[in-house]
Amino acid sequence: VVYCSTAVAYFVFYYFCGTLFFDVVHFLFHRCARSRSRALRQISKIHAVHHWYFDRHLKYNSRYKLANALTNLPLELSSQLVGSWLSQKCLSPIIQQDGREFAMTIFHVTMAIEVVRVVVVVVLEGRDSNHISFSTVPKDKDWLLVGPEYHALQLFDWAMGTSSTLKNKRIAISGARGAFGAALKKQLESDGVSVITALQYKVDFDDESVSTGGIRTLANTDILILAHGLRYGDVMKANYETSRRLVEVFAQTRKSRTERRPIELPEVWYTGSESEMHPSWGNESLAAYSVSKRRFLPFAKSLYESETVVYRHIVLAAFSSKMGPAIVSADWAAKCPMWWIRRGFKYVPVTYTGIAYVHFFKFLFGIKAEVNGLRFGIEKEVETEDCVVP
Repeated sequence: VVYCSTAVAYFVFYYFCGTLFFDVVHFLFHRCARSRSRALRQISKIHAVHHWYFDRHLKYNSRYKLANALTNLPLELSSQLVGSWLSQKCLSPIIQQDGREFAMTIFHVTMAIEVVRVVVVVVLEGRDSNHISFSTVPKDKDWLLVGPEYHALQLFDWAMGTSSTLKNKRIAISGARGAFGAALKKQLESDGVSVITALQYKVDFDDESVSTGGIRTLANTDILILAHGLRYGDVMKANYETSRRLVEVFAQTRKSRTERRPIELPEVWYTGSESEMHPSWGNESLAAYSVSKRRFLPFAKSLYESETVVYRHIVLAAFSSKMGPAIVSADWAAKCPMWWIRRGFKYVPVTYTGIAYVHFFKFLFGIKAEVNGLRFGIEKEVETEDCVVP
């Protein structure tokens, strides 16, 4: 049992390091492709062949099948072998003398498995589990391994912030005139998004409906960000009813981008609050605010679990705004979620108290999703008249 567990540990370490080294090489080749140096751009073509064969639309071009087998797959194999070899050299000095031969045996087995895996991929014409054609990009549910668009391990994407991109996305954001919404809009503008449209209260939507202009905007949106809300007044309408209505109209009207293949899932970002978790401390206005935020949670959980939309729940701690001062600024509160989202996280804690981290377990295990939750459909024609959702 001891030998078996030790062998597994050695194998996982060697294989993991080989895969991680390939991820680094992969990243560097993509950086070289955008380099000012012609020599580096030429070098990057060794890997570029792979994307000619399996393009960004997740489609195969058989014209480059042989080129992929002769250039990219040997590059992938050599990177993995070098990474595993480096890990063996680092590990060997700390292994006791009588255990080094056993560790070396497992190292050789690991290298053999890496070679066999690439040979199998060559036989399969490069069509392995990380290179699958989809008409619609599926939701990424893995926490360590990743799907067809990304690196072999999410560890690298977590470190480099390459799990998610907003480039060329069309975004609609409510509450863009508020402190957080304005700061978040500024962050989005620096991320290469295609269009950012502000959904204005009493122009694009109100307490009862979404206007014709609002419907047109939502129909041509990839990401809906709900950053509006009230701390005082009719908080249930502002924090729950209008937010839910916008999401429902978005689901009903959104048109997929026909020029993009495969189709990408729409996204909804909702700005929650740590008050979803903690008590109101006898403050009546805070109690009403907390109830309105908690009311959204079952609906949020159904979106979080849905296969038809990517939902991101942003849990904010207090920040400085017109409603009052706080330890952190709105700019910090806007930068923080972008850091998490670039790393692919769907639950996004923005906190200096730690409450949002604890809230994750409540959200994941303590909140029951609505039955028959909302589903986003495929592109369809919609009537652009005022839309009222009960």
